[in-house]
Amino acid sequence: MDGKSLIKIWNLNKLSGVVGVFNCQGAGNWPMKDAEVAPVSASIPTFLSGRVSPLDVQYLDQVAGHNWCRDSAVYAFYSDCKESMP
Repeated sequence: MDGKSLIKIWNLNKLSGVVGVFNCQGAGNWPMKDAEVAPVSASIPTFLSGRVSPLDVQYLDQVAGHNWCRDSAVYAFYSDCKESMP
């Protein structure tokens, strides 16, 4: 828990890919350490910012093909906001 890092995970299939970004601050210690680090209180929200791109999905440009103009979509879970990104 460094108070600044987000975790990105990605997945790819034959047609498309997906990247997820998560704020895991306060969810535990990573790597698992002794309990000497006090956990962040659940009542104090931790806000982080970062950058994410469709190109964070490794090999997506190869799977999407030559006609892909890098259009993509973004969905924010908590705000239930869906946006298209040209």
